[in-house]
Amino acid sequence: MNMPPPHAAQPGGTPIAIGAVIGGRFQIERAVSEDALGAVLAAKDQKTGKPIALRMLPKRLVEGAAASEALRAGVRTAAAMPHKNLVAAYGAGQDPRAGWYVAGEWIDGEQLSQIVEHRRSAGLGGTSVRGAIDVVVQICAALTAVHLKTVHGGVRPSVVWVAKNGRVKLGDLGVTRALLKGAGAAAFGAAEQAWLAPEVKAG
Repeated sequence: MNMPPPHAAQPGGTPIAIGAVIGGRFQIERAVSEDALGAVLAAKDQKTGKPIALRMLPKRLVEGAAASEALRAGVRTAAAMPHKNLVAAYGAGQDPRAGWYVAGEWIDGEQLSQIVEHRRSAGLGGTSVRGAIDVVVQICAALTAVHLKTVHGGVRPSVVWVAKNGRVKLGDLGVTRALLKGAGAAAFGAAEQAWLAPEVKAG
């Protein structure tokens, strides 16, 4: 009996099968995480052979020409801002079946939210003061560069990546601000609302 292929994620209710090719280029390998702004998938760029991170966006967050153009513009801005503490953005596109996605640098490591959860589950408590300061210093370096041209709008543990070599990188630059322009703070789930700045919540 033929079994259906496993699914990597269900953004907008549309399952994406492991092995599926998004945008005619990115082959899905596995699901990484999911939050109110959609699923993050590990993929392989069939043109370059390099690993890629795909942010699959729910349809409700990118409806209409204004929302799609804001997303493309935000990602273009992010792509033009190379920095050692920023996750590189490569581009945004729309797949006929899977919808809107943003392709970016793959980080060989974990999201800060995952690290904290793993430590809690193992009964290890919080991170060390030195470890926390190291994360904050590197994120501040990223934001210093970002604020020369734009703002992030949604810094939270799930978009902070800690690579295996210790490098800390801030992700979702360009994506968050674009979605905030359209849906406002309501784009985020209840758990993520706590991380938003007061001026973001106020619109």
